[in-house]
This record gives sequence, structure tokens and C-alpha cells, in this order.
Amino acid sequence: MTTFTTGAGLKSAPRAVPRGAIVTVTPGSGASAVVESTNASAAEVANNVAVWAAWPNGIVSGKPSSLLANDSIFVRVTASGGAVSCEIDESPTARTLAPFLSDWGSASASSSSGSGVSVVSQQGPLLFLGDSLTQQSTGRVPIDTDGRAWHMVTNLDYTQLGGNSWETSWISFCRMDGRAPSNVTFTVDTDGQRRLRLTIGGDTAGAWVDVSKGGFYLLSSGTSPYQLMVAVRNADGTFMTPPTVAGSGAGTVTSSGSSPPELQSFNLTGYGAWVAGALGDTFSDYVMWGIGGDYTENLLSRIDQALSTANPAAVALLIGTNDRPGTSAAVLASVGRITAIIDRCRATGVPVYVADILPRGNETDTIKKNLALMSSLVEQYCRGKGMVRFWSAYDQMADPQADAGALLTAAYHTDLVHLMPFGGYRASLELVRMISHDFGVNKTRKALLDTYDAALGVGAWNPNPNLRGTAGTISANNRVTGVVPTGWGITGGLGTGVGTQTCVGAFEADPSGGPSWFTMEVANSGTNDFHQLFQNGINFPAEVAVGDKFRIVVEVKIFAATNLYRLRAHAHINGLLTQLVAFTASRNVSTFTAEQPALTFVSAPMSRNAAMTSISLSFSVGGTGSSSGKVGIRTFRIERA
Repeated sequence: MTTFTTGAGLKSAPRAVPRGAIVTVTPGSGASAVVESTNASAAEVANNVAVWAAWPNGIVSGKPSSLLANDSIFVRVTASGGAVSCEIDESPTARTLAPFLSDWGSASASSSSGSGVSVVSQQGPLLFLGDSLTQQSTGRVPIDTDGRAWHMVTNLDYTQLGGNSWETSWISFCRMDGRAPSNVTFTVDTDGQRRLRLTIGGDTAGAWVDVSKGGFYLLSSGTSPYQLMVAVRNADGTFMTPPTVAGSGAGTVTSSGSSPPELQSFNLTGYGAWVAGALGDTFSDYVMWGIGGDYTENLLSRIDQALSTANPAAVALLIGTNDRPGTSAAVLASVGRITAIIDRCRATGVPVYVADILPRGNETDTIKKNLALMSSLVEQYCRGKGMVRFWSAYDQMADPQADAGALLTAAYHTDLVHLMPFGGYRASLELVRMISHDFGVNKTRKALLDTYDAALGVGAWNPNPNLRGTAGTISANNRVTGVVPTGWGITGGLGTGVGTQTCVGAFEADPSGGPSWFTMEVANSGTNDFHQLFQNGINFPAEVAVGDKFRIVVEVKIFAATNLYRLRAHAHINGLLTQLVAFTASRNVSTFTAEQPALTFVSAPMSRNAAMTSISLSFSVGGTGSSSGKVGIRTFRIERA
């Protein structure tokens, strides 16, 4: 805590304010104050060449406070009519932060001429840090790739790159540039020194890239414009075996005719997707910086890349289950790494939400106990730490009718470690509650008369994005009854098996009094059977040029779901040229027996290329075997990003 007093008619010396600090100014009786700030360097301040600007509160006579949520600055105070005291709290506690939290969702600083609070901030993303429990929340690459789509890589020989199995491979996964033509071979080499390089087709090899710290990297070939994204677990620590010999692994781009490249966004299998959907526009983005199989040492090694790249407004941390400590010493070592990660996050000056390790099955009682002890020690560490809150989803993931430590099996995949969509939902509840309390949920509602304005460049490109009316079309012989929104259609029989699923389209009132939901209620599903709400033939506006970015926005609600294998909203660009996915579910959506909160998903921005001329929107609901469900949708729009 730094305090100083400025006498009447005087100007204080500049004082440094770190990111995340609270500045409180208290004018004496009859006094007023002007506070100025600058983001100039210390040398510029010392040499009197810094440019100063008044803080958002203007001239004050009350007792205002401001939270600095951006980079560090210097402040100075000018007092008039009496002395003015100033307090800089460099490490605020949760209690002192509480008055500011509801303001963090605003896009700009508030102002006051008297008492009050303000936040000097522009909202940034919520950054999720972790392992596969985070990675499975998205199919999106977390580093900036200029809005391009990607091919998932399933045929790269990782064992030739220094790992003898998935669990010990230092490369967690790869994605191939979606711009590449079909049947182009991408070859990745290692030199045994924790470096990688890429060669595409007959091109010359690219430069060696040091990936020893782990994280996400883009590899380039010699002259080719195409790239390969690799997610790397560092191989310098206790758990991973460093590759010590040279080797190579090759993969081939899948034919674009059968598997178009995708720019994915959210996956309901992971808890982070449910958090993003529930919080909507509260943050500018939701970035999942997870790598499957990561231990605490892996995340600690790559934490700086994540923080500097994402520049987050807040951090959600869930890590530790893969350490599987067998001894008390191993518990303490893992806790030390987690607390080091927390401290690195705190140093950015943004709130950090630290998770209890989720319970897991298929493990010895010793390891289960030690994982619980890890969480207890981390929770103790978080107490009293400014900008840190500990949250637990344990009660949502444990079976309330069974012995201590038993899992709610419907929430888990059969491996009893990873989650089903029902588990992702339950794991998200406490974090959503906590952030909603701290930040306030910002959900925008587009006007129902939502059309594109070419002069302003705003509005939905597609007709009837809010799904009103009943004049839509039903494709023949597709077991669809009921109504369809105007300008939209429903078709069925799209799965790989015999089409038996039925679909009823209807409108259902929203309990909150908002716009009604268009619902698709499906039943009697065959094998991999689904119906699809669609809108075809959407043209790019004439003024949207090559290189401009666009996105899709979907608002969805699950009313009930039993064994739905397909729940997905995406855009086809020029048929199967490429796909932009707002959300999907890579595992069956099941066990939802009551109406769930509305979720708003905003896709990653995609860049238009010269081949892109038209867009189709698709919202799919389907089951496999004894399946049924009802899912509502009331916004499906495509717009400029």
C-alpha cells in the first residue's frame, strides 16, 4: 500500500501504479483534486517529456476510486483549496475489489465528479488454462491464424517424433492449414534438440523452431504459404521424456471433398464452452489454452506464452489431475507448481479463478486422496490473495447417493476422467455463478427488425435471423410436422443409418418474457439420424472484401436431451469449401431432463478469401438409437466480425 498527501496549490511527484491496483483519492474539507495519468516510460516521466491526461473521474471533491485494469501507468495529483491524500493499493483483496467487479463488464471507464468507482479498462477475453478438460471445450486454435480454417490431423506418426505413445508424446496434436490443396504431404522433423521444422510436398524445409517450453506454434515450410499448427507439451521436466534422436512424421491433407476444413469455436463436451455460452458478451472472447495430457509442469513452462498472447481480462485455471501424485512429496511438488502458475497469472493484474481438481474414477484410493489434498492446499494458498478466487465443482460431479468420492457417472465419459456434455454443464455452474456475481452478465439482444445496412456495415446478412413467423418450408417425406420459421427450411434423413427420427417444429414461450424459442423436438431416432434447420443462398454483401472477417452468432437452449449424438450450429461456405462452426458436441448430449439456461455462442472470426461467394446456415439435432430431445433456437445470424 502506497499513500501520499499533496498540499493545497501543489502538484505531487509522479507515482507508479501497477496493473490491477486501486487508486483512491480523498480531498480534505473544501478541497478538490485533479488526477492525471500517463502510460509513458519511467525515463520519459523523469525527463518531463511524458504526455499526461486527466483520469475518467475529472475534477473530484468526493472520494472516488479507480481500478487500473490495463497496463501499468504513472499518476500525479494536483490539489486545490486544501490538502488531498492519495492511496495506491497494489494488491487489492476480494473485499476491496467487490465494488468494481460489476463495472468490469462495461466497454469503457465510468466517470464521476464526486464519490464512486470507475474502471480504467477495455474488456478483454476470459482465458482458460488447463489440460484436456480445457482443450475439449473448443476445436479452435488459440493463437491468431488470421481467420483461416484447419484440417484435423489424425494420420501423423507421432512415435517417429520422439514419443512412444500418445501419453508420452511431446506433440499433443496438430492441425493442417485448410487452404492447402488435397493430397499434399506435410512432413515434420525433429533434431533431438526439442526443435521442429516443416516440409510441405516438394518444397524446401522451413526453419527450425524451438518448442522446448511447450505451447502452440505455427510451422512454415521453405516457400509454401501453408502452415502446420502444433500443440506441444514441454519435454524438459519430471514427467516427459525428452526426444534425444532425430526423426520425422508425415501426414496428408484429407480430401476437401469428404472432409472440408473447419474453423471451430466451442464444444459442449468441455466446461469452458458452457461458461462462454452462459456469459455471452461479458468478455470480448473466450480463449481455451488447454493441451491434452498436460501436467502442472507443462502448463507452468508455457504459461508466459498464454498470458502474453491472450492479454486476458480474467483467467480460469483448472490443472493438476494428470500429475496423479503417489506420495506426500509429490503432492507438495505439484502444489508448488500450481501456486507458481497462480502467481504468474496474478502478476498480470487480472482476476484469477482457481478450480478445485475435479473428482476422477479408475484410480487408486491413494491418488484420489492425494488429488483432494492438492486442492485443499491450493485453496489455502488462495485465501487472502488479492485478485484470486477459488471455486469448486466437486458437489456437482460427485454422486450424492453414493459413498464419498463416487462419481456422478452420467457426467463422465467411460474413462471416468473426461466429461460428457452433461458433465461440462455441471462443472461450469459454480464458475458461471461466481463470474456473474463479480462481473455482471452482459447479454445483448438484437432488435427483432434486424436487417443489414450496407452504408453502416452492420446487421445480419441473412433474412429473419431471429426466426420469427411460420411460413418456412418442410422438405417432403422427412418426418417433419408443425411449423418452420419464415425464410428457413427443415429437412431430415441426413444420418448414416436408416432415417426414422421424427421432428416437430413449434414456438415456445420464454419464462423470462423475452422472445419465444423455435423448438425442434425429435424422437424415434435410428442410427446416427438427424434433422437440420437450414437457410441457403446467403450472399456476401458487395462491400465485404477479400480479407474481411465474418462470424455467426447462435442463441440456443436445451429443454431436454437423451442420447443426442448431434447438436451443432455451423455455416457452409460455398457448399463444402469450408465450414465455420459456432458450437458442436463431440459426445452424446444426454441426461438433460429440465430446461437449461439460454446459451449464446459467437464463432471465431473467419476471413473471406476469393473463392467464397455464398453461405448456408445449418442447425442440426439428432439421435442414435433410443434418443429424444427438444432444443430451442431464437437467434442464428451471420454478420461482419
